[in-house]
Amino acid sequence: MSAALPAAPLEVDRAQIATALHWDHERLDGLERAAFDAWAEGDLAEARAAFGRFAGGLRRHIGLEETLVFPELDRRVGAGASRELRTASLRSEHRQILALVAAIELAVRSDAVPIRLLRRHLRELLTAHSRKEDQVLYPLVDSLLRPDERGIILRRIELLPEQ
Repeated sequence: MSAALPAAPLEVDRAQIATALHWDHERLDGLERAAFDAWAEGDLAEARAAFGRFAGGLRRHIGLEETLVFPELDRRVGAGASRELRTASLRSEHRQILALVAAIELAVRSDAVPIRLLRRHLRELLTAHSRKEDQVLYPLVDSLLRPDERGIILRRIELLPEQ
């Protein structure tokens, strides 16, 4: 079973980091839904494979935010402790999200952990986290960067391999 995914990023306005990373949020949501749809249908092999694709994509997404987007924002918002505060809570949420993903990866292999509860908690975290990034962080980064700087970051994002 495959979930409908949004159009490929080449079809969106590539000059905006917000557009590209929002597209990736939607892509990841589709992969996560496909995994749990397969799990609900009893297709555990597909659920494991689909969740693996989701988990790898999410790790890549978090990695590119933490290595490309967050440092650029931190450099541009000014001096002092407040620089890191803008991304510190998002980095902390990334750690929570990755811990839940790891727990779900174990759960889909063993069926011993209450997977529905883990998924609900993951969805709550991802929804709130993505909203902050899509509505505040990404537009802020776009506003702080010149078009050529955004283009450089977008090209680096495209070159990062799936994990």
